[in-house]
Amino acid sequence: MNFATIKTVGMLGILALLSATATAAPVIDGRALGAAEGYQYSAQIAPSKDADKVPPATVFFAQDAATFDLSVAVIIPLQYVDNTYGIDGDPATHTHFTWQKEQDITKAKEDDHKFNELVGSDKVGFEIALPGASSSSFILDYISFDSMSNMWVGGTALDTGRDDDGVVSMAATSLQYNLNNIAELTTFSPELTYADPMNPGETEYTTVDANLADWIFEVVYEFKIDGSYFNNTLVLSDNGFINGFDMVFDQLHASPHKVGEFNDGTPEEFSALIPTPSSAGMGLFLLVGLAARGLRRKD
Repeated sequence: MNFATIKTVGMLGILALLSATATAAPVIDGRALGAAEGYQYSAQIAPSKDADKVPPATVFFAQDAATFDLSVAVIIPLQYVDNTYGIDGDPATHTHFTWQKEQDITKAKEDDHKFNELVGSDKVGFEIALPGASSSSFILDYISFDSMSNMWVGGTALDTGRDDDGVVSMAATSLQYNLNNIAELTTFSPELTYADPMNPGETEYTTVDANLADWIFEVVYEFKIDGSYFNNTLVLSDNGFINGFDMVFDQLHASPHKVGEFNDGTPEEFSALIPTPSSAGMGLFLLVGLAARGLRRKD
């Protein structure tokens, strides 16, 4: 392979990388895969209570430069609430539903977190504002059954969801993904290998059944705000929101939950997840240049 061929292949690689970086858009399905599916930035929302016991929620953002659609995913910490539940089981063997308050295994109830409690009331609310546009608020319901589609859904259309201004074009949650794609478990969530049923730690959510290993235990709300709201305005940067845009994590209702609260929080501590096109391209260009330089020396 000569220098000209290496240069051509390298430039094609750079163009492919820049194209992928520029056009990748997150899939709104409740999984929230971060940079792997096109999210550009991460941020944190601190708890409004018990910050010494509950870590911040993680937020992913991506804005499409062509449509101005804003994709958002909010990942609630496992220390606050999780996708574990059960009823009428044995707390000595099921390790996922006695976490609410009682730390004494002899007194723990076996049904502290029921599936129907997730269906009945859990939700999250947001407020957004942008100069030149009306402020808007919306609520995403965590999980409901849609008899029309015969599917489990989360978002603004059913139960506690609300979007009076129609700014949310798409929404999904992690429990929605679990029930529709992993297993329709509406009595018990997957049993864990963790031996102690009291408050499994963040790294101890391993399922006994390997077929259920992809179950998402984090409570995730994922949604897309329609680009028409932004009036051709970009609102994201490494330093946070720009051009006057603001988003407030208005409320998180999880009943029951373990400890802490999340109310009136603002995303902070932004960091880039995907390298900027210029830095990524220059890195690849440098590698191509070094390879070509070595080939020339051999010649």
